[in-house]
Amino acid sequence: MKKKIVIIPLVIVAFAIFTFLFQLLWNCIIPDVFGLNAINYWQSLGILIISKILFGGFGFKNNRTPFGPKRAPFTENLSEEERQKLREEWKSRCQKK
Repeated sequence: MKKKIVIIPLVIVAFAIFTFLFQLLWNCIIPDVFGLNAINYWQSLGILIISKILFGGFGFKNNRTPFGPKRAPFTENLSEEERQKLREEWKSRCQKK
């Protein structure tokens, strides 16, 4: 219980600092590069939330992503020997010549 009392405020403070750093980084780079306006703290928080929704999702159980399992589906049915052969083939293809 004592850990929760300490951890929760630390998480809130860390997220507030991260949001401030995001705002600072945005205001230093984006207006000059893309000609967009500078943003305030609440706008930076909104952008972070929207990006989490669009790109990070809300988390999936069983190590899954919105597009299926993280492991490539074509390797699920391969034996260990076939996987090793596939790894070696890719290593040979990716070596510098």
